[in-house]
Amino acid sequence: MIPMTSWTGVMRLGALLFLAGCGEELPVESVEPAESAEPVSELDRLRALGYAGLSSETVGEGLSGVLVFDQARSQPGYNLYSVRLLCRVVLMNAVGQEVRRWERPQDRAWSHAQLVDNGDLLVIGQEHSRPYLGAVDEHRYLLRLSWNGEELWKVDLNAHHDLEVAPGGEICVLSFARTLGSELTEEGVELREDELLLLNSEGERIGRRSLVTALSGGVYEWGAVRPNESGGVRYLDLIHANSLEFLQRAELFGRGDMYAEGCVLVTARHQDCVLVMDWESGELIWSWGHGELLGPHGASWLASGNLLIFDNGLSRGWSRVIELDPRTEQIVWEYKSDFPEDFYSPSRGSCQRLANGNTLVAASTSGRAFEITPGGEIVWSWINPAREEGGQVATVVRMTRLDLDFVDRLRGGR
Repeated sequence: MIPMTSWTGVMRLGALLFLAGCGEELPVESVEPAESAEPVSELDRLRALGYAGLSSETVGEGLSGVLVFDQARSQPGYNLYSVRLLCRVVLMNAVGQEVRRWERPQDRAWSHAQLVDNGDLLVIGQEHSRPYLGAVDEHRYLLRLSWNGEELWKVDLNAHHDLEVAPGGEICVLSFARTLGSELTEEGVELREDELLLLNSEGERIGRRSLVTALSGGVYEWGAVRPNESGGVRYLDLIHANSLEFLQRAELFGRGDMYAEGCVLVTARHQDCVLVMDWESGELIWSWGHGELLGPHGASWLASGNLLIFDNGLSRGWSRVIELDPRTEQIVWEYKSDFPEDFYSPSRGSCQRLANGNTLVAASTSGRAFEITPGGEIVWSWINPAREEGGQVATVVRMTRLDLDFVDRLRGGR
């Protein structure tokens, strides 16, 4: 493990070690910052990167696992992450030792996974046994595995990106329907209509809310998105929601319309915004991001009522993590690399505010994760040891820090 330093220092040191050991040139991702008035077609090209499964980086054999660990300042806990194309979820400790693994190598891809209170694992995945249709693929599922990896149930539905255990114990998952003849699309173009599905503990559907309906009430101004084609189907992925979170912080209830019980926070990548909708009415309450966010992911509520957001920076060429006060719509905290292009994930990405005030960040496209202090110092960093053909670091969908007591209880037999 190398001494604590900045993320930039870690990667530049790694590049030098690799060059010295192999006598070869290390591929480095280089993205020119785009003009602010970039054409919609170029943005759509960048948005399509969300379906790639590999990172663009190749690193030396020695550069994997935990590279930085400041035990005194890092938040204690275990780390849960999923490796997309390996259909694998790993639970590891702070020094990178694997303590549990779930996987289904026969499938095509796994997206987000969540460990629930009794130790079961909920996983969003895609089948491998049928022809793949890209973004309009319907061969998707939600899977529930036991702590020991036993399949408890598997439900075929168009699940994608995110799920959450709702306040009443139900499971809420992002899904989509395909609709022809929508007034939001051209003739012959299907609308990929993002929706929230509510399921009971056995995976049976008990509720649905359409994000298109929520945003079509006349208050929201749609951002421009061009149709794509996949598998011979022309479709419009107008919203591309990638995260959802119910407000479950009772101390925030009553502070305003967006802090009511039943409010849901959603991140909309293709609309460059985050939004809050009311589950009961299905109506939009608040949205923000046009002109500030570029292809964002993973917004979450903080105890203060602020929002933490991973801003990918499509067309900007670098990513950042921001904390937003939604009442004033002011950014009150921001993290970006000293060399901005060194921290760039054009697709996916996640961020989590930890109990000690630090923030855990997953730069998904490069298969990395790191923990930063409020002042931006890196106190823990890691590179996915899993590799794909060509030596690329395998994409990490997200990373979540879990409490020591929670995981130790599960490991001890619950």
